[in-house]
Amino acid sequence: MHYTVWELGFYFFVYSLMGWALEVAWGAMRTGKFVNRGLFNGPICPAYGTAMCLILVFLRDMGGNFPIQLIACMVLANVVEFFTGWLEEKITGRSFEKFRQEVIVLHSWHGLVYTCLWGALAMLTLYLVHPFVFLLSQLIPLFALKILVGCLAGLLVVDAVATAALITKTRRDDFLAQGRVPEGLQAAKQTLGQKLYNLLRERMCRAFPEFREAKPTGKGFGEPREKRFAKGLCLPKLIWIFVICALLGDWIETVYVFGVSGVLMSRSSLLYGTFSVVWGFGAVLLTVLLEPLSRRDDRYVFIGGFFLGGFYEYMCSVFTELVFGTVFWDYSHMPLNIGGRTNVLFMLFWGVLSVVWIKLLYPRLSAFIEKWPPVLGTVLTWAAVVLLCADMIISAAAMVRYLNRQDGRLPQNSIEEFMDSQYPDSLIEWTWPNMKTV
Repeated sequence: MHYTVWELGFYFFVYSLMGWALEVAWGAMRTGKFVNRGLFNGPICPAYGTAMCLILVFLRDMGGNFPIQLIACMVLANVVEFFTGWLEEKITGRSFEKFRQEVIVLHSWHGLVYTCLWGALAMLTLYLVHPFVFLLSQLIPLFALKILVGCLAGLLVVDAVATAALITKTRRDDFLAQGRVPEGLQAAKQTLGQKLYNLLRERMCRAFPEFREAKPTGKGFGEPREKRFAKGLCLPKLIWIFVICALLGDWIETVYVFGVSGVLMSRSSLLYGTFSVVWGFGAVLLTVLLEPLSRRDDRYVFIGGFFLGGFYEYMCSVFTELVFGTVFWDYSHMPLNIGGRTNVLFMLFWGVLSVVWIKLLYPRLSAFIEKWPPVLGTVLTWAAVVLLCADMIISAAAMVRYLNRQDGRLPQNSIEEFMDSQYPDSLIEWTWPNMKTV
């Protein structure tokens, strides 16, 4: 995939802004206040934009060799980060030894962990975020894209010149304190940064009321509530039940198919990651509807799981056929099947699985999730939601484009060309080997 200079310029500013927002959010999480993480006065961290543009140019097309691509992303991202830290130190005259010890130096375990995180972040951005950024760039007319990139480049040059001129006279903290930063840029950055911080803080206060001051109760000030993540049957817990069960369900199916047929076959519902959406949503459905029966006799849970599991499997088959025109399983050859979409034998499996899940597995998994630190758990939860939603959208779009190719439809625009280039038939057929067009 070849990008024009204007597209790369657009990607540079988008990822620089996203990187700056990520740094601000991380700083707010650690310090509890708005932290200006960038050298420039505008809301931008050029290291992120530079690293992503280099990855898009040199590492985007590597023939699906994900391990090599991951290592290359780790090396390139850390080289850019090291060069950025070195350049900031030379320009400002300030030491960044602590930063280097945390992120760059590889002789410490902590540094190695951050190095791997940089590579993983780059890969996630490349495969789950960039398709949406690419789509956005294609929706902007070329003349408007040139004007936008040109204006942003001009502002960046002005910002860089102003910053360099001020740094040569005094340290960055001094001229920030004296108000010598260009007022327009500093006001814009403070406004955007403060809004981002306030949004994050307000979200945390809603999730964890103990962050606010205790209010009078008439008997003195009440004790802070217990800090526990995902207490009870709540949305964050259901999200992690979906993620964990989707992951384990895919592995169970893979091992089962390999044991029966001797073939190592992909059972994933998504292009990225070994996740079975059917198992994930099934676990959530069983938990919500059958958890109230957890204190009753096993037979009630079994009967509920028997009918609920069969109905769920049947409706999943109907959904994929109506929406995508495909089926992923067909039990027509098995006895006691119901329209080929489910059968009595698998409904019995659903009943047994429901008893094991409600009586044994769910209580232990619930207790494990509630032990997570509240702030860390909240951040990881919404990060998982964003990444999984992106994975689902990309997977659905790639499937639709694959079906169009099977009908002989040629790409009509750059977006379809992008889908054909990045998600060829070989990848789709390997991911969903049992998919059949209806």
